[in-house]
Amino acid sequence: MRGEAGRAALKTTTRALIRDLGGFEAAAAACNRSTARLHGYADPTTDRFIPVDVLLDLESCAASPVVTACLAQQLGHQLVRQQPAAGVSPLRALAALLHGSGMATADAADALADGHINPAEAARLLPVLGRLAVLASAAVTALSHVQPEE
Repeated sequence: MRGEAGRAALKTTTRALIRDLGGFEAAAAACNRSTARLHGYADPTTDRFIPVDVLLDLESCAASPVVTACLAQQLGHQLVRQQPAAGVSPLRALAALLHGSGMATADAADALADGHINPAEAARLLPVLGRLAVLASAAVTALSHVQPEE
């Protein structure tokens, strides 16, 4: 997704990031920029985009790196958390993955019943498989941080 659609997506996710931080005033305090400057980064009618250093400051305060995820998606990639989320046990992460893979398998079997996948079936499978990829990543991360018992 490049071109105008990609630019619009970056502006939309920039606005979402600022909103998630509590609005323009709170975001300005987090990154030491003026609210007017932040409005420019989020305004779909301007050609100004958020600089990387400002993005790093803001996403460091946010629940998730939504703008960075948007950039990665536009380049055909997906972000993967390298540290387990707080409170996620390896067993819970693995259970969620197994549950998600069961649901994905059932959805894929339904879609393949007639021997091909049509656009509507693909549209249903994509978010399921995307969620499964996130669950797999969380499980790998959680399991890789298991410490030996003493």
